[in-house]
Amino acid sequence: KATLHSTEALAYLTGPSRGLSVTTIRADRLGWTPRADGVPWNPPGVVIPWCLGDRLALVKVRPPETWRERYRRRFPDREQPPKYIEAFGAPSRLVCYPGPATVRPGRPLMVVEGEFHDLALGEALGDLATVVTLGRAWTDLPASLIARFLAASRWFVATDSYGAGHKSAAKWDA
Repeated sequence: KATLHSTEALAYLTGPSRGLSVTTIRADRLGWTPRADGVPWNPPGVVIPWCLGDRLALVKVRPPETWRERYRRRFPDREQPPKYIEAFGAPSRLVCYPGPATVRPGRPLMVVEGEFHDLALGEALGDLATVVTLGRAWTDLPASLIARFLAASRWFVATDSYGAGHKSAAKWDA
């Protein structure tokens, strides 16, 4: 039975699937766990921490596709193992990733679906725009972010082109 290691996680993050630099991986404190707690099947995966200031707000684990395929039989017929597992959450601190302080008045704002989209686009754009995610396609904009987002010069919303992404885009249009 193959065991996944942090070297595979680094290859996944820096390779063609995600294309992140080691600098971005370190700056955003991405990591690896060989066995995520919080669910009965304890998957390994890439660890994505959300912080509000210096306080932890959420920890997500992204199990590798190979692991998801191997454990598919444990799930009901039409369901698949989740792409992300929330291992820790503090709802009162959960706002946006990488944090509301990254939104800069007068600069364009990109709102994307997930953390990996955020990291890749943020790395590519640098100081040209702020990139944030609410963590899911269907998440509503928290009231605490509206004033901060309104300070941005323009908003751009980028969603995936599937059901949840279309639903999210329609909400933003409204």
